[in-house]
Amino acid sequence: MRRILVAAALAFVSADAALAMPATVIDGDTIVVSGVTVRLKGVDAAELGTLRGEVARGEMLAIVGKGTVTCQLTGEKTHGREVGFCWTEKLDINREIIARGYALACPRYSKRYVADEQPEAVAAQARARYCLETAALVSEPLLRRPEPRSEMSELPPRPRSGGGNCMYPDDLDSRGGRCGKRASTELPGGL
Repeated sequence: MRRILVAAALAFVSADAALAMPATVIDGDTIVVSGVTVRLKGVDAAELGTLRGEVARGEMLAIVGKGTVTCQLTGEKTHGREVGFCWTEKLDINREIIARGYALACPRYSKRYVADEQPEAVAAQARARYCLETAALVSEPLLRRPEPRSEMSELPPRPRSGGGNCMYPDDLDSRGGRCGKRASTELPGGL
C-alpha cells in the first residue's frame, strides 16, 4: 500500500516540490530521493568510469549518509531527471561536494557555488562544456577530456543501458555520431 501511495504522490511532482527521505547515491551529482532521480543543480562532478568520478561518488555517499535528505526541485528536467537543490539536516549537499573538492560548480546553470570551488579541483578536473556560461568562453583548456590512463585509473567499464555506448542522447555512437535527439524540454549537457 505504501508503494502505491508513493507512486501516486510522485506522479504529481512539480516545480518547487520538496522531497524528503533517505537518499540513494547514483554519482557525484545525482541522487534518488523518494523514488525521484535528482540532478544536483549547479554541480559538475566527473563521470562514473573515471577515477575522479568514482571518488566523487564515494564522497557523495559520505555526505548523504543514512539520514534524511530534502530536495527542493526547480521544475527543470534533464535526461529524465528532476533538477534541484538538496540538503541533509546540517549540509547543503550541492555546496558540500564542491567545497570538499570532489566536483566543480556549473555556473551556466547556477552561480551559487562558484565561490566554493577548490583550486585543486579546478586544476584536476576540466569543466564540462555545458557548464560554461557562453559558447564564446569555450576554450581548449577548459573542456573536459578523458583522464590519462594508468594502472591506478583503470576501472572496469560500467554497464550501459540500451544499444552500445548510447546512454544519453548526446553520447556518440561507434561512428562518432550522436546517438539520438534531446527532448525539446531538456537543456544541453544535463542541467
